[in-house]
Amino acid sequence: MVEDLLVDIFLVPGFMLDKHLWSDLRSGLSKIGCVFDVDTTLDTSIDAIAERAVSTMREQAIVIGFSMGGYIARAMAYLAPEKVAALALIATSSKGDISSRTIRKVEAGEAATFRCLSRRVIAASVHPEHRTDTLIDRVQRMSDLLGRDVLSRQLQIERFDDTHRLGEIRCPTAVIAARQDAVRSLVESEILYKGICGASLKIIEHCGHLIPLEQPDALLHALSSLCDRV
Repeated sequence: MVEDLLVDIFLVPGFMLDKHLWSDLRSGLSKIGCVFDVDTTLDTSIDAIAERAVSTMREQAIVIGFSMGGYIARAMAYLAPEKVAALALIATSSKGDISSRTIRKVEAGEAATFRCLSRRVIAASVHPEHRTDTLIDRVQRMSDLLGRDVLSRQLQIERFDDTHRLGEIRCPTAVIAARQDAVRSLVESEILYKGICGASLKIIEHCGHLIPLEQPDALLHALSSLCDRV
């Protein structure tokens, strides 16, 4: 493992989520290295977000991407492999996601009238045991803080299929999935696992899509194991 506190850790959230997605992991991750949050609010493409993030990297870093953030994390690795020491791909996919962008637009509502992600959409994405007011309120607060302008930009982001490029990734990689994820299937995680040489696959039980909020301790353990490989 890289000497303590010398490794940078870049956190990349998902659609209409922000740095608060990682609140339950931040203390644990800060014991491993210096934590940075990737800004996903200013651009309208995966590559543009990745380029902006890479430009801020001062040295090799561990890049951790959740859902949409997994696409960005891989784009960072493709763009600057010399800067990405390790990858964690959480509840994500390499499949193209253009059609579901339209679905997200319908679910979230038009940007002109948007207030926050609906409770119905959030509840459907988590394990039944975790459908609490507290968790749902946390997600709604994030989307409310990001607001209409960010929604408008993120709805323009197209997630192109990069399955054919997975073999380009050579750094230690952890693919982390949830057993009961209704948004991303285990098959999609297995494609990432098999496509990236030397990747590990961790399946978290009793968990839906929002792994960092639903099972932060299990996720932190998996991320710590990845850091030990760097």
